Amino acid sequence: MRIKTFNFKSFLIILFAIVAFALLRFFQDHIFYDPFISFFKSNYQNVSYPNLVASKFYFSTFFRFIINSFLSLLVIHTIFKNRDILKFISVLYLFFGIILVFLLVWELHFSTTKSPFLLFYIRRFLIQPLFLLLFIPALFFQSKYQA
Repeated sequence: MRIKTFNFKSFLIILFAIVAFALLRFFQDHIFYDPFISFFKSNYQNVSYPNLVASKFYFSTFFRFIINSFLSLLVIHTIFKNRDILKFISVLYLFFGIILVFLLVWELHFSTTKSPFLLFYIRRFLIQPLFLLLFIPALFFQSKYQA
């Protein structure tokens, strides 16, 4: 796997994705239903979880994960221009997304010991493009040291 040369079109695509990530974050209160935004801004260690409309919350979180995944895959495809990598990373997003949604539902509805820290990090991986920050260095490392 080799990293292709960068051109102006690639720059614009990545800039678009970064601006889209920033706009999603800036307008998250208006676009998505997430009562945990204000919950985690408060003293959440001493407070119970907020009341939420579960179906609305799960749909909103899943929709945000899909948007972030699409933008992340766009960035990865723009940098590496390799369909095999894109397919592999898409499968990883699907796998981790299913696991994280399962853990989110379990933590909110079935856990006997509510852990705000666990909920915080599960939610964080679903609503922020953290996988992109993990996958790009890994793919660069693989491309540099691949035999």
